[in-house]
Amino acid sequence: MKWINKRDEILRWIGSIGIFYIIVPIAWLLTGRFYENFITIDIISKLGQAQYPLGILLCLFGVFLIYSSFRDQLRLGKGHPFDIIRGLSRPTKILLTNGVYYWSRNPMNLGDMFLFGGLSIIVNCNGGLIINLPLYYLIVWINSNYLERPILIGRFGDEYIEYEKNTSTIIPGLRTLRKLPFKIGSV
Repeated sequence: MKWINKRDEILRWIGSIGIFYIIVPIAWLLTGRFYENFITIDIISKLGQAQYPLGILLCLFGVFLIYSSFRDQLRLGKGHPFDIIRGLSRPTKILLTNGVYYWSRNPMNLGDMFLFGGLSIIVNCNGGLIINLPLYYLIVWINSNYLERPILIGRFGDEYIEYEKNTSTIIPGLRTLRKLPFKIGSV
């Protein structure tokens, strides 16, 4: 019986990973191509020979962030993020504030942005870069601040509120730079 539960959990993981890292990128690129019927901006062709190395570098950095945040959730937080399939989500038991979580409260989503943006550059999909990237950021930002925030405050209380004050929602910014042990521009 225990084997069946483990098998079901593995199948759910494969389903969730398939949704996020097969279906979403395909939809990202298809909608990006659709948007190109309405936009005239061509950023990617201006990259010239740097297009492919830049796209690959962004994809690799995105995969690093995704892997690191997922690894930290499993090992340190004793949970994982998959909640697409009902009953699979195991919220972390410990608030993660170090590693990639030092820089962003949502490093996995930041990794997704790098990965999908890199893919857009590699396949020359300006719509994916110009429209889908900001739209994805907006959706993640709304989800983080209005749906996840009350849950995290309920689970971690003042510890989360303090973490939130010092760490940017998605893209590391001034909040994160204030935490550095040295002043920028000083020697």
